[in-house]
Amino acid sequence: MLIALGVVGLELRPRAPLGLFDLIGDLTVGVAALLFLLSSLLHAAIFLGSAFLLLMIGGIVFGVEGFRHGARPRWPSVLVAIGSGAVLVFSVVGGLGGQGATGGYEPSVLIGILFFAVGWAWLGLDLLLGRPVTITGDQPRE
Repeated sequence: MLIALGVVGLELRPRAPLGLFDLIGDLTVGVAALLFLLSSLLHAAIFLGSAFLLLMIGGIVFGVEGFRHGARPRWPSVLVAIGSGAVLVFSVVGGLGGQGATGGYEPSVLIGILFFAVGWAWLGLDLLLGRPVTITGDQPRE
């Protein structure tokens, strides 16, 4: 839920117009947060897999678009995208190997989770401090 609140806060900041992939990233992260909330309220673990998948896909799109358009701080966006991609890839590769959820790739998945968490914490800190986001060629708004 904190990630969803952070996405809303980041989107309410003055910035460039919303693009299609930026909207897709925001919506996937928002729907993932809703599924996590439903899962906890209804005690239904069935929503967790879909929520996890949407959060990772949304994290990749959200991070790439944040870096590409400068809509959000660039380096935290890179960390979110790399962390999401690493967790997704190593979880799927581990599952295909038939050795459980991570299939012996636990350190790789944990490093991906660390990148993902540090990226979101950095974005949250940037939002909390209220620093203006400069878009290439533009001056920060006052």
